[in-house]
Amino acid sequence: MHKDTKELENRNKKWLGRGAFLFVIFHFVTLLITIFPTSFTSEKAQRISNYYVSPLFSQSWSMFAPCPLTDNYLEYKLYFDGDSTELIKPSETNFKFHSVLRLTHHGDLAVGEYNLLYWIKLELDQLRIKPNQTLNDDELQKFKQSDGSFYLKNYLNGASLNTIGEKADSSTFILNYYNVKTNETNSYTLKHIK
Repeated sequence: MHKDTKELENRNKKWLGRGAFLFVIFHFVTLLITIFPTSFTSEKAQRISNYYVSPLFSQSWSMFAPCPLTDNYLEYKLYFDGDSTELIKPSETNFKFHSVLRLTHHGDLAVGEYNLLYWIKLELDQLRIKPNQTLNDDELQKFKQSDGSFYLKNYLNGASLNTIGEKADSSTFILNYYNVKTNETNSYTLKHIK
């Protein structure tokens, strides 16, 4: 093989390697631009990256999990030493901080609250407790013997220590379950949780 031919082949391989490297960079940058909120990039960059990404790499997130049908949240009021807090809705604060500070613990708190509500709802359904009411003494006694009550008491202890710096004497919880399909909200009010 002639020396000039070998140099020409090496030069072609270098250009091919550089082109492949530039394509990989372009590919990942366009994927990242598509994922970022529109406030992080320009509208033109979003349009160009969407043009590249949408035919081949777009996907429906429903392939990973079904779309959530409920939007659950809880509210609580803590009672201590003859005083009480206002009605607290922790998910508002957690979602507000999570939308700004993505790598903090606020997302975990929101997921924890949602999981807590899920497991409590299973217990309430098993106990055949009807929604949109304050639980009476008999229903409350049945609920206090369930795992859901244990989870709620742990949540109460953590919330009261975080909110007022001491354990609350008791609390009132309002558990809200909003069905996004039927546009209905079912609530359960639990008073005197200790």
